[in-house]
Amino acid sequence: MNTLRALAFNVGFYGVAALVALLCVPLLLAPWRWMTVMGKIWVRFTLFWLKLTCNLDHEIRGWEKLPRDRRFILAAKHQSAWETLALWLLLDDPAVVLKVELTRIPLWGKAALHIGHVPVDRK
Repeated sequence: MNTLRALAFNVGFYGVAALVALLCVPLLLAPWRWMTVMGKIWVRFTLFWLKLTCNLDHEIRGWEKLPRDRRFILAAKHQSAWETLALWLLLDDPAVVLKVELTRIPLWGKAALHIGHVPVDRK
């Protein structure tokens, strides 16, 4: 059963990701905020799809302790890809630091740079 759930998730995830990537190509010429709207729609779908196919849900604790009146640095432990998606959805306008290799992914890399992600060469 777990194999079927994982397969269903992967088919939906990669199918929608490919569709969103194609839809975002014209948005590379638009203001960056438009791209973030499309990205947040994709993240919402992904979290919904995880719940539907894999029964994987989440609970956020301590969110109320983060400052709302100023900028702050939030460092995730990065134990999975989940926080890569969810934190980007939960934060209003994050400046995400990522490894430079990710900017070489076709379409996605251009979109990441367009919305202001900060690539870092780990060498």
